[in-house]
Amino acid sequence: MFETNRAVVFPWHCDQYHHMNTRHYLAMFDDAGAHMMHHLGYSLEAGKETRQGWADVEHTIRYLQEVSNGALLKIESQPLEVGRKSLRYRHVMSNVATGEKVATLDGVVLSFDLEQRKAIEVPAAIRSKCLEYIESQSDV
Repeated sequence: MFETNRAVVFPWHCDQYHHMNTRHYLAMFDDAGAHMMHHLGYSLEAGKETRQGWADVEHTIRYLQEVSNGALLKIESQPLEVGRKSLRYRHVMSNVATGEKVATLDGVVLSFDLEQRKAIEVPAAIRSKCLEYIESQSDV
């Protein structure tokens, strides 16, 4: 896994029960996703030229512990599987102070033609980088 985001929980992230609202978990995971794709070799600038981007098609979030105002959070990410047109991945959110996992997100993203609005093959360089991570995890 590699680090993809750090955040602080502010009062406006919290709901009427004084813990972080579910909408903000997804926002933080979404920020981590942008960093993950960059880490795997995706360049937004190059994507604009080639008209290739990414489309989220599935998210499964597991809330493991409550997160309160003032918490320092870290998200680490890893690709789990790369298909012809898709990438399955996991984000793990942890409390920096305690080291405990507080939430996970398992997701699927499609390589996407931004003009034709349809799934296309995952670029070879990104596929290769994903496979490096997946194979290194199978050795652990």
